[in-house]
Amino acid sequence: WSIFSLEHPESVQMDGVTVTVRNRDQRRQVAVFELTSGTNFSDMPIPDADLGEPLQITIARCVFRGGCDFLAVRQQAGARVTVEDTLFALAPVGAVVRVFGGTYEPDDDAAVELRLNHCTVMVSSGLLAMSSDTVPHKLIPVQITATNNMISGFGECPLVSMTGRAPVQDFRDLIRWSGTYNYYDRFTDFWQTQSDASDDGWDALNFDDWQNWRTIKEVDAYNDVIYWQDVWRDMPAETITPANVRLDPTQFNRAEKGTATLGQAGAHLAELPMPPEKRNGRRP
Repeated sequence: WSIFSLEHPESVQMDGVTVTVRNRDQRRQVAVFELTSGTNFSDMPIPDADLGEPLQITIARCVFRGGCDFLAVRQQAGARVTVEDTLFALAPVGAVVRVFGGTYEPDDDAAVELRLNHCTVMVSSGLLAMSSDTVPHKLIPVQITATNNMISGFGECPLVSMTGRAPVQDFRDLIRWSGTYNYYDRFTDFWQTQSDASDDGWDALNFDDWQNWRTIKEVDAYNDVIYWQDVWRDMPAETITPANVRLDPTQFNRAEKGTATLGQAGAHLAELPMPPEKRNGRRP
């Protein structure tokens, strides 16, 4: 299920909002935003259809926390998502974007475009997860532009994962990534693929391989230890607040003066909304 199920609206904007999901059943797929046509034929092309500009979602100064995905894509139409100054704490399951396959090919120029700027991202299922299921479904391409972010994991997880029956090379052609001043917190695998199309369908790219891949452009990116003031990995994700993800001032962190203007990467925590339990004087 999802909080917002969107079917080709013109645009959605959210500013200064905290979204908390308490998902007690980890087998249940939950998303804040779900892109769907609302029919059983969500990816069927409509002849001569003019859908106008792609769906647009704009997020600023928000907090998303709990066992959920931020965006689930179940359609083959394009979308543009812009996220700035936002905190993601998604666990025990959760990716920023999860793409599901469809039966029909997306249009030649259709893609999900995600822009992340000054975000603090903590995930349990990676930043991007794509699955074409056991049937060879088609996956819509994803284009990501990431700038001035801090990205970490609750446990061992890849930054990007792809699973299904598509060949590994087809998977590799689905992503375009442009990154500047991004700080990764000790990811082992940056791009992991599991293809059922062949016996040797498992592959993973480490940080060096990721930076050298032909569809990836990363400038001033680092994969080092990020020292946090609080041990947020031991906390339920739905209880994490901006105060829990401050950098440790007693340790050296590249991200502290990590942007082009020598500002701190990640979300501007002081500008994020106070969680409801703090405003009401209650403990989460």
